Amino acid sequence: ISRMTDLLVPPKAELRFPQINFKELVYPRLQNKVLEVKQKDLLFSLIHGIYRNRARLHQQRRADDDLCQNQACKRENLVQDVEHLFCTCYKVRAAWQWMKRKMMELLRDQGRPPDIRNIDLIQAMFPKSEHETECVLILGTYVEQVDRETVLKNKDLPVNTFVGVLMAKVEGIKS
Repeated sequence: ISRMTDLLVPPKAELRFPQINFKELVYPRLQNKVLEVKQKDLLFSLIHGIYRNRARLHQQRRADDDLCQNQACKRENLVQDVEHLFCTCYKVRAAWQWMKRKMMELLRDQGRPPDIRNIDLIQAMFPKSEHETECVLILGTYVEQVDRETVLKNKDLPVNTFVGVLMAKVEGIKS
């Protein structure tokens, strides 16, 4: 054993996704200099399965049910897990589609766009790309906006709001 850290059990996320090399793929993304502290914290909680959502709270017996509280989602009995909150909830659906389309364009540098599940994108487990920084910036901005607007303020996240915030961040990085 070369270091004491070699004795530690790997995080549960690494055990749940043994096919993913966290040290080379996921963790460096969390350290990318384009991410703000809040974005790094959000991505960390998403990657490690500790982001607050009703499915998790219900499992811990801290919520009466696991359903999304948005009325349209509730009518369809949609469970509010991480994928629902960030990808399929009616409040984020349009922004998610825009974000996913943009990410797929950037990940296309290896030819055909990879077949990636929603949760793989949200948890920063997508393949390496020549556009690593852009992908990380888009993902970090998206999860921050969903957390702020949809989760904390209980508002919809329109595409133009997300794109506007993203453009402002890009301008801030350039200057």
